[in-house]
Amino acid sequence: MIDHLNGRVLHSHRRLGVETRPGKDIIINMQQLVRFWNLIFFCLFKLQIGLYKLFPILNPVTYFLRIPLIQRSFSKKRGTENIPNYKDTSVFNDRKSGFALNQAAIHIGTILLSIELISINFYQILINKNLIDYIFDNDIYGIVAIFFLLIPESTFNYFTLFRKKKYLGYFEQFNKMPKGKLKVYCTICVVVYFLLLTLTIFSFTWLANLKII
Repeated sequence: MIDHLNGRVLHSHRRLGVETRPGKDIIINMQQLVRFWNLIFFCLFKLQIGLYKLFPILNPVTYFLRIPLIQRSFSKKRGTENIPNYKDTSVFNDRKSGFALNQAAIHIGTILLSIELISINFYQILINKNLIDYIFDNDIYGIVAIFFLLIPESTFNYFTLFRKKKYLGYFEQFNKMPKGKLKVYCTICVVVYFLLLTLTIFSFTWLANLKII
């Protein structure tokens, strides 16, 4: 009876032109999630480049490349005396191994870590128990806890961003977006990033001031 009803529903969906493929919907949603995560990574990468263009004093590479010995070494090994240009294109802005990319990778990991810490802290506040102090009183428990915090975010970032350098393809797509639209997306990403950091600090402060059982 149930199989007969299911068959009639499926038949009616097909007559209406409605596809019922839950597996396909999951795949599409995952693709959207991966694209969204790569957009955040791209915006953080652009933010990092923008910050160092506005505030060169914050860029440690600048000071490193001013050392005479380093300058001579670069001139011989790289075949260029235009160190500022080399710094921008190869040392700092390179999309495969540049300093800005590594900084963006740290930021994208910080986002996931912040979400984990916020969730854990508010759970502790909800049950009125300080589990962190209990865990880190034992060195082994503390190491295991850090391991379980870092593994999920590292695994997620590896498969959504870095496996076979997936992010490079998305970077090419995002570079072709209208600048106004991209600027809005990046502004939202940056605001959310700093809100998460603020909420993480707030959750620790709240937990510290709470009368824990």
